[in-house]
Amino acid sequence: MSDDPQLDQQLTAHFGARRSADARRAPAFATMLAAAQQTVAHDAPTSVPVRAVAPRARARLVLVAVPMLAAAAALLLMLRPRESAADREFETLVTEWSRTSDVTRTSPTDALLSLPGDQYLRGMPTLEGDRLPSRTRNSS
Repeated sequence: MSDDPQLDQQLTAHFGARRSADARRAPAFATMLAAAQQTVAHDAPTSVPVRAVAPRARARLVLVAVPMLAAAAALLLMLRPRESAADREFETLVTEWSRTSDVTRTSPTDALLSLPGDQYLRGMPTLEGDRLPSRTRNSS
């Protein structure tokens, strides 16, 4: 809707008149459906004729298709992405970073984070002998 109410009314009246004029000219749906069914029933062929492709047409098709395919392949080869100097530089930087990250996996302050006895937290204790240590029960 627009800001002008008079224009809105005019447009509504105009399109309403067009809609009713179209409705008066259009045939009934049932009539159209019946006519379409009769046309299909009478005009439907029992079999569809199949034409064989003539050898000349096949030869022309080959003569046109082969050069076009060759041109497309050549175009793809010419337009393929090539490795640029920036790509090589990036690969070199990643390789160098990987080497330095192996050397610098620990920082100089890692020793401040280690706790006394933390080696016992990283594994399972081994028990020697056949018997497990006995547990003491607290008597309440």
